[in-house]
Amino acid sequence: MTLLSRPPLPKSLSVDIWTAPFWEAAQRYELVVCRCVVCGRRRMPPSPFCPNCQSQTILWDVLPGTGRVYSYTIVYQPAIAANAAPVPYAPAVIALDGAPGIRCISAIVDCDETRLVIDMPVRVVWQALADGHLTAFFTPI
Repeated sequence: MTLLSRPPLPKSLSVDIWTAPFWEAAQRYELVVCRCVVCGRRRMPPSPFCPNCQSQTILWDVLPGTGRVYSYTIVYQPAIAANAAPVPYAPAVIALDGAPGIRCISAIVDCDETRLVIDMPVRVVWQALADGHLTAFFTPI
């Protein structure tokens, strides 16, 4: 059995006015997604303009922190030696519960690599970066 490791992490984040609410919610261990006030369209990642109506007015919806694996790959060889992390690790696209059609890019952790499959139910787990921000990974339910 080989458990999937955490992928390489940045030391710090570049936060702006459009992403700050996402990272502030993470500090409260909440997974959120922005929603346009005008047309109701959700989007991930957050961006200055709604791709549907171009509005800049958004609200932040708290999600249950669960989802399903939409896609993944398993990395056995680091692409850049300077960023080497323990391998294997599994970058993944997660379809988020509570926000139909919304997916986020993360990684699957604490999972036997042979058990990772498409449509596997997962839940969020939080990992601190060197600068204190929390980032979301997912683990099997």
